[in-house]
Amino acid sequence: MENDGSVEPERNSSIPVHTESDIVRMLREAGIRPSKRRGQNFLIDHNLLEVITDTCEIEKSDTILEVGTGTGLLTEHLARKAGRVVTVEIDSRLCALAREYLSGYSNVTVIKGDILGKRQINPEVLGALKEEGERKIKVCGNLPYSVATPFLLSLLGQVSFSLGVFVVQDEVARRITAKPGSREYGAMSVIMGEYFSVSLGRKIHPNCFYPVPQVYSRMIVVRPGTSATDTTRFSQFVHTLFSQKRKNLSNFLRRLFPEERLEQRTQRLISLGIMPTARAEELLQQQILSLYRALSKQNY
Repeated sequence: MENDGSVEPERNSSIPVHTESDIVRMLREAGIRPSKRRGQNFLIDHNLLEVITDTCEIEKSDTILEVGTGTGLLTEHLARKAGRVVTVEIDSRLCALAREYLSGYSNVTVIKGDILGKRQINPEVLGALKEEGERKIKVCGNLPYSVATPFLLSLLGQVSFSLGVFVVQDEVARRITAKPGSREYGAMSVIMGEYFSVSLGRKIHPNCFYPVPQVYSRMIVVRPGTSATDTTRFSQFVHTLFSQKRKNLSNFLRRLFPEERLEQRTQRLISLGIMPTARAEELLQQQILSLYRALSKQNY
C-alpha cells in the first residue's frame, strides 16, 4: 500500500463513528454488495471495535496481523495504537476501498489475497511480517468457521505471535472451549486445547454487524501454548478418533489393529488409564494425548 506523502492522523484525535447508513453508503458508492458465501458481515458497533482493540493489549512496539480488512474500520482502531498493521483482504473490491479509506495511515500495509492457502500462511504476508524484525506480533480478525482451526495451527507453525483476539460464531467459540461429556466437545476442542489457551470474551449481538447475520458471535482470546506435538499428525488422529465418537475405544482400536485380540486391546487401554468402554467424547485431553503417543510408537 503506497502512502508516500501521507500524514498520519494524531493518535489522540477521535475516530469518526460510522453508523449503519454510513457503511451502506460507503459500500454502495464502491459498488460492493456483501457476499454471504464469503461471510462478509462487517462490524459497525463503534464501542465493540474499541473493546476488540483494547483486548489486543496493543503497545506501540507491536505489529498487528489483521485477518480480513473489510471496510477498514477495525484496522483504523488498531493503527491508532500499534507500531504497524499488516492487514489481509481476499476481496479485491474491499481491498481497494480499504486502501483508500486508510490512505492517511503510513503504518498500515494492506495485502490483497487469501491469508491461508493449502494449510500455509500466504508467503506475501510472511514476508511483510519478516520485515518487521523483532516487533512483537499479535493477531486479530473475524474468523469464518471453516478456517478457524487450520489457520491458527498454520499460524502457530509459521509466525511467532503472542496473542490472538478473534470474533467467531458463538457456536464455534463454544466448541473450541467445550469440556469432555458436553454436547459441543469434539475434535476442535481437543486440537485447540493441545496448542492454545483460549478464553471466552464478550458475546456479540447480530445487530452489531452489517448485514445482520442469523447467529450470535463471540470474542475469543487465544494464547499459544508450549506443546511440541506434531500438529498435522495429532490433528489427523483426533479427527479420526472423533469420526467414530459413538464407538467405544476398544472398537476404535479393533479398526486400527484388527489382528489384536480383545484382551490385548483391553490391556492396552487400561494401561493408559482409559476404560475400554469409554467413548472419544468422554476422554480428557491428557487421555487422548496419551493414547496418541502410545499408538504413534506403533506407527498406527
